[in-house]
This record gives sequence, C-alpha cells and structure tokens, in this order.
Amino acid sequence: MERRARTLTSGGLVYGVCVEEWFSSALYVEGSTPHSKEVHGHDYRVRLCLESTRLRDGFVLDHYLARALLRSCIEPLDHRLLNAVIEPPTTENLALSIAGCVGKALEAEGIEARVSLVEVCTGNGLCGYVRPAGPGKES
Repeated sequence: MERRARTLTSGGLVYGVCVEEWFSSALYVEGSTPHSKEVHGHDYRVRLCLESTRLRDGFVLDHYLARALLRSCIEPLDHRLLNAVIEPPTTENLALSIAGCVGKALEAEGIEARVSLVEVCTGNGLCGYVRPAGPGKES
C-alpha cells in the first residue's frame, strides 16, 4: 500500500528544525594570536537549523535525517588538519563550507527546506556562524 505524504502550508509561518553534531580537528591560523599560529586542536560543536514554510508529514525534515545530512558534511573535516581543507580555517569559514554542503544535499534530495543557520563553536565556546541575509540586508 502506497503511503502518500501530506503537505501543509504555513499560512505565513516559518517552521524550523535544528540538530547538533561534534567533530574534532587540528588547525593553525596565520596572522592570529601567538597560540593560534601553532598547530592545535579543537572539538567543534556544529548546530544546523533548517526552515520551510511547508511541512511534509508534520516535519520540515525528520531530525534523524537532518542529523545524517549534517554528519555527511562534517565527516570530511573530522580528525583532519583543517588547513588542508579550508583556508583560513576560522569558525565562520567552517560554517560557510558546511552550509554550502548541506544546501547542495537538500537540493539533490529534493527537500523543500533551506539552511537558516550553521553555527560552529569550539569546545570552549568560541563560535562563528552563517545565515542568509534578509532582503536588502546584504553588505
């Protein structure tokens, strides 16, 4: 028996779902503080938020599927020297890279949701994030 998805529109509301995951990597940041210039490591917490004006079967996207998408995008960063992947490896650039990866995955899967926030924080609470600019808010 085929199960048909029920889609609800929001009537002007925006729905959201957020998930978190962790990864660990090494890095160095040229032109930064003396400590950051040396190779060092962090445990990173990544928070991904997705939003949509439509719900499919009551979800923007199931939390477990959202987390799987996030994991697939941070796996290439886990236990790596970030400088070999992203330059410079700042939390903002990490967030931008992860947001781009998740956005492409959503599109490839035909999922009607958009990335509304990616926040990347070190284990000691130093965070950077990326989110879409509102209309007319680009600088």
